[in-house]
Amino acid sequence: MGTMRVTLTLDTEAVEKARAASGRHLSRYVNTAILSQLEADRRRQLREDLIAGCIEGAELDLEICKEWEATDAEMMARIPWDE
Repeated sequence: MGTMRVTLTLDTEAVEKARAASGRHLSRYVNTAILSQLEADRRRQLREDLIAGCIEGAELDLEICKEWEATDAEMMARIPWDE
């Protein structure tokens, strides 16, 4: 992995706080913060995709259950329950 020099425009207060927190390693600190945010964004998107998939699957399951409801009721009526 290589490095790239970039120019950023940041809020003065943010830079001051980052410098204080990073000691003498502001670039490393900013790099870590960016990577951390990217990972958080990726995890959030994965979670949203998982939830959407679960909802979609549940809706399909419900449709299938409704399609078989009459058949299930018919089969349950044929079972001799008192034997």
